[in-house]
Amino acid sequence: GLGRMTQLPPAAPEYDTITFDPGTQLTHFHDTHGAIVDMTKGTVTMSSGGGGDGDGTSSVADDSND
Repeated sequence: GLGRMTQLPPAAPEYDTITFDPGTQLTHFHDTHGAIVDMTKGTVTMSSGGGGDGDGTSSVADDSND
């Protein structure tokens, strides 16, 4: 098992406040200086192995392995 170990991924970016833009329906994460923090790093999309209609083409966003 130890031969398969890897380094830990980098920590998630820190944020101070969260705002919601009703016009775009987007949530923005801001640092302590008010700048928007990029929260898209670390999101993994993987194939689920089966779609709702059985064609096997659906994808699922999965952050459990980050």
